[in-house]
Amino acid sequence: MPSTIRTGLRSPLWLLAPGQVISWGTLYYGITFLAQPMHLATGWSLSFIFSAYSAGLLVAALCAPLAGRLLVRHGGRWGLSLGSVLAAVSLTGIAVASHPVLFLSAWLVAGAAMSLTLYEAAFTALRAYSDAGFRRAMTTLTLVGGFASTVFWPLSYWLEAHFGWQPTLLVFAALHVLVCLPLHRLLPAHMVHPNPLASVSAATANSAALLRSAAFWGLAIAIATTALVSGALSAHAGQLLTSRGVDQATLLLAVSLFGPMQVAGRVIDMAFAQKLSVRWSGYVAHLILPLAICLLAFTQFEPRLAFLFAALYGAGNGVLTIVRGMAPAELLGQAAYGSALGWVSAPGLMARAIAPALAAFTLEHWGHAATLAWLIVIGFGGLAAFMYAYRATHLPIPRDARVAAT
Repeated sequence: MPSTIRTGLRSPLWLLAPGQVISWGTLYYGITFLAQPMHLATGWSLSFIFSAYSAGLLVAALCAPLAGRLLVRHGGRWGLSLGSVLAAVSLTGIAVASHPVLFLSAWLVAGAAMSLTLYEAAFTALRAYSDAGFRRAMTTLTLVGGFASTVFWPLSYWLEAHFGWQPTLLVFAALHVLVCLPLHRLLPAHMVHPNPLASVSAATANSAALLRSAAFWGLAIAIATTALVSGALSAHAGQLLTSRGVDQATLLLAVSLFGPMQVAGRVIDMAFAQKLSVRWSGYVAHLILPLAICLLAFTQFEPRLAFLFAALYGAGNGVLTIVRGMAPAELLGQAAYGSALGWVSAPGLMARAIAPALAAFTLEHWGHAATLAWLIVIGFGGLAAFMYAYRATHLPIPRDARVAAT
């Protein structure tokens, strides 16, 4: 009989949720208000500081398959606890680094920590502790995690203003030791889904099978394209809206809708989870993303379209987070979930890392209209890749890939 996620404060869901807010808030969003003080205090250029941060994101992408394998073989308690320790070490290292090499090295460690603490790691752990109710539990987890920027942007701003950027980072490190680590150590040792990849040879064979699956590549490309688009928009939405003639007040109000609309999109997905499959949720969300950019392009004729752009973009992005967590299990099989999620997430994490720099380059050399055009094309490409991934499940695939997906 399928097992469901236990309820109560000791359930895996609520043991994972605070760590998602803290991990996203400290490792991913924290740099937003700390980069400028770092630059002023150290004399290092902002481009170097953000390059070190991007290098950390690239390490997270490269470590994602290994992190997935570790979580599958050893469970969430061990893997996420290791991630919390690495997060504390890296944030402390960033705070005390007196040389650019040490600063860069600390961000590389932070990248490894991201691969073991952010959504992909939490989804893998949550899947191991649940059967029925996984989609609802994952949606709830992302609802809580969606408040990371809401909590940590003002918190980091306030802490830095009163104590400085280094103490702020040390407080962030302490949160991983005093909050995340104890909660992760309370995760159950018993997993509902037994480990199907108990040996290194089995894990290697599974990975090779996944890489020969057409559905895997369709899904990986879909995740990478949407990550590229959302990464570019998150970094440059203000500049793109300003270039279309949107005034400052409208701009600030529009971008403030991103976070709440992500949460709203996830609530809507939860409400319709019993009626709308992951496949159709993915179709709708992948379609909304390029349509939202089309609306952004037309804000030069009607600035109030900026609000509709922000609402659609935020809601679509919120649902896409859930689809990225659910689709690997549906397309590539339950047994391969942890390994598949690690491998299929890696291109997306790489795309997320390079997106701000790539968009900045095209904005500078090609202009705003051309940048919007390629974002729209890439967005529709993500929809096509996602549709192909589901179509590929009905096409002949290598025998060993089919075996791994059952």
